[in-house]
Amino acid sequence: VESPEQFAESGERLAQAAEAVDRDPALFDLTAYGLSGQWRTGDDVRAFEKAGANRLIVWLDSRELDGVVDEMEKLAAEMIG
Repeated sequence: VESPEQFAESGERLAQAAEAVDRDPALFDLTAYGLSGQWRTGDDVRAFEKAGANRLIVWLDSRELDGVVDEMEKLAAEMIG
């Protein structure tokens, strides 16, 4: 998706479709998936949580173990404090 707003709109359409066939949309487990450079701040996490995401998957740009660990530490500090 291109934005938390687009994710929320899609979630609402999914909920309406579920209700139309007598399914409980609250039982759906929704995940937002970010590409390289997307959704890397605490504000992004909160926006997707507000939009209905149960989790946010973040793309890691690093390829080597040391770089991955460093990137994950920086993301954790930025995203969850």
